[in-house]
Amino acid sequence: NSAGTQLSMVGGVVSFSNAPVNSSGAGAAATLTERLRITSDGSVGINETNPDTKLVVSNGGTSSSASGGTLARIVGSGVARLDIVAGNSNHSILEFSRANLTAAGQITYTHSDNSLSFTANGAQEKLRITSDGKVRVPDNGKFVAGAGDDLQIYHTGTNSLIVNESDSGNLYLRNKDADKDIFLQIAPIPGFVTDYLRADGSTGEVILYASGIQKLSTKSTGIDV
Repeated sequence: NSAGTQLSMVGGVVSFSNAPVNSSGAGAAATLTERLRITSDGSVGINETNPDTKLVVSNGGTSSSASGGTLARIVGSGVARLDIVAGNSNHSILEFSRANLTAAGQITYTHSDNSLSFTANGAQEKLRITSDGKVRVPDNGKFVAGAGDDLQIYHTGTNSLIVNESDSGNLYLRNKDADKDIFLQIAPIPGFVTDYLRADGSTGEVILYASGIQKLSTKSTGIDV
């Protein structure tokens, strides 16, 4: 036969091998290649003869030894990709559970709106990346920096806050673009935003406004009102 398959069991190891149609013609010997192996301890290797975890899927690449506790590995000689395919209006989900809590955390891609979301501590969404590139956190979810959560940026549902926690050092607002300004702008009425403070990078002045009208500015010689 110009093609062949073989199922064998040797020393408690079950293996499946096959060969493509031999281009040399009928009657030529088929060269069998092992495609799947089940070892005596129940590990499964696909294109892998020595699986070091419970499941190894390989396209012929090599890798270092698996870390302790690893149950499955995907090994590629180039790009290695895991593809989770769902219906057009459904979700592709990578779920993290523990013994006493199913879905303690999830990474979910929602195909209906092309968003990627992250949940933690059960079903509580903590972050979402929308299809147009927005990064959203829920009210009272915080962007933090520093070992002690020193800098915090968040929205309470009513107010927006930038907080420098106690014993965190100074809080700087810095513009390093030469001769450019820093503005504090407020909307006194809906739909209209105007300057209330301007730090002028070219003149060194600090200018205060009331409803967009200049009222005070600092000069090298003092203050102009």
